[in-house]
Amino acid sequence: MQDRRSTETVPSIDTADESALESRLQALEAENAQLRQALESRVLIEQAKGCVSARCDVPIDAAFEMIRRMTRSARREIHEFAAEIVANRGHFTAE
Repeated sequence: MQDRRSTETVPSIDTADESALESRLQALEAENAQLRQALESRVLIEQAKGCVSARCDVPIDAAFEMIRRMTRSARREIHEFAAEIVANRGHFTAE
């Protein structure tokens, strides 16, 4: 008895399909990188909220508002400011 798979033809992927698949793969890889960065930023922001909350003895929501206000007034990116807060264990300056 002959193996059926050996007699069947396997459809080939033409160049257009291959190009479309490659484009889709690149788009998914870029999206994945963006999502990873967003997650990492979010983790830093959460840690910074905890640091400010503990240091200033305020609720988490108030700590976030403080961080947001200082970030805006200093014209900085929130994830960069959050990283500074975490690195300095809650000590921060708005500048």
